[in-house]
Amino acid sequence: MDVDKIIKSLANELDIEPIIIDTYLKLLLHGAMDINQLSIDKNIIDILVRDGACIEINGKYQALNPKFAITNMYRMKMMRDNRVVHKNNNIDRLATVIEGLMERRTK
Repeated sequence: MDVDKIIKSLANELDIEPIIIDTYLKLLLHGAMDINQLSIDKNIIDILVRDGACIEINGKYQALNPKFAITNMYRMKMMRDNRVVHKNNNIDRLATVIEGLMERRTK
C-alpha cells in the first residue's frame, strides 16, 4: 500500500484531515522535529498530541509507535463521538501497514 493510500484510508477511518496523518508519518519516518521543521500550523500538532499519536519533549515532537498511536487516535475519536470503543480491524490493519513502512525505512 502506498503512502498516499495509507493517508487517505486512515484519514477516512478516523474522520480527520489527511494533513494530520501526513504530519504523523513525517514525524514517524524522519524522527523528532520542532514546529518550524514541520512547517505546519500548530493546531495540527496539537491534535496529534491530544489524541495520543505523538509527544512533545523540549520543543521537539516525536511520533509514538504506530500500533499505539493509531489505536489512541481511534479511541479518542470514539470517545469524542460518545461511542463505545470496540476492536476495529481496519484500524489494526492500517497500524500494521504503517509499522511495516517504518521498519522498512529504518533498515
